[in-house]
Amino acid sequence: MTANTPAASMNVQVRLPAPLPHLPQLDGLRGIAVLLVIIAQTPFVKELPATRIIQDIALKLSFGHFGVDLFFVLSGFLITRILLKGVSETGTVGYRDFYFRRVLRIFPAYLISLAIYLLCFEPRGLLSLLTFTFNIYHPLNPAPHPMENIWSLAVEEQFYLVWPFVIAAIPVAAGFRVTAFVIPLLALAFGSAIALLVDGPMAGELVYRSTPVRMMSLSLGAALAYRELSGKPLSELTGWATMIVGVLVIGLGLKLRAMGVIDAQGDFQVIATAGFALVSCSVVALLINPQSRVMQGVSAGISVAPLRYVGRISYGLYIYRSLILYLLGIPLYQSQVSGAPGILVLAFLGISFGLAILSYHLIEEPILRLKSRLAPGRIAAPISTPRPLYS
Repeated sequence: MTANTPAASMNVQVRLPAPLPHLPQLDGLRGIAVLLVIIAQTPFVKELPATRIIQDIALKLSFGHFGVDLFFVLSGFLITRILLKGVSETGTVGYRDFYFRRVLRIFPAYLISLAIYLLCFEPRGLLSLLTFTFNIYHPLNPAPHPMENIWSLAVEEQFYLVWPFVIAAIPVAAGFRVTAFVIPLLALAFGSAIALLVDGPMAGELVYRSTPVRMMSLSLGAALAYRELSGKPLSELTGWATMIVGVLVIGLGLKLRAMGVIDAQGDFQVIATAGFALVSCSVVALLINPQSRVMQGVSAGISVAPLRYVGRISYGLYIYRSLILYLLGIPLYQSQVSGAPGILVLAFLGISFGLAILSYHLIEEPILRLKSRLAPGRIAAPISTPRPLYS
């Protein structure tokens, strides 16, 4: 197969020399990401005013934003990694297999959370919850909601819906350029358009929760998968440079907001989302490069069993936590201002971790084991490219 073979007339079928390696440090990183979100959204203890300092630090340093963004970059990387592995083996994207596995992973625990919501609360936005469009519904209906954290799952589901087709459409040789530059720039332009056309808090909410804007993080994660599977992971120098640029972008946004140069809602969210996307991408890039001194130095620390375990149960921790806050009568919009009694804070943490553990071992893990047994045959689309996938 040569570089000048007509792209339209062939289906590329190439294979990687070895199976994709498991990256335990990413399990630990997922654990860190969900803990950042939990810390940011755990009420401070009224009886211990010093705990408010922890919450203030978490809010000022945007722990929640960073944690969610790490999830998006990891998702973009891991999902694209899976898809490209299939392409490397067969030259095709297996749509039915991909969607079947996503349904088994996402739906069981989500349906449990939805059932709890319907049993315990007056349903609002039910159609958006059933169709994974809550990230659109909530900015347009900004009243506090027991399942308000589901916006990010809606973003993920919308990403899953289109991404296999995007991977199939992109010439593999151009994959890194498209995912590292073209799609993030389009996402930045989309966010800027929202900030320009929409006023007030709604602009910030739409930017923050919009799938096209969040493609900055998802696509940058995908770019790392293209580099990893080509045998040329992003260099350590590039990783650190990306992190520095991301921090500077966030700092610039904060400074411009403080000076009143930019709107505190839409404009700032566009800049902040871009900055966090770059920082999150750099963290993942440094951790997946086997030659990186960062990976060599910290991988053992973030690969410890307890942190990896938190990473494994992170899905349940993430989707149940808002429901639990509301069931305990300490919704986030109140508790960040007034805190909560210590007994309720302990109950929140205990129930959150307990329910996530039970959900993982009794529901999620058994169903995940069925994936290899029940996965249907692949319905594939050919990938056309003018040269071999990997050299």
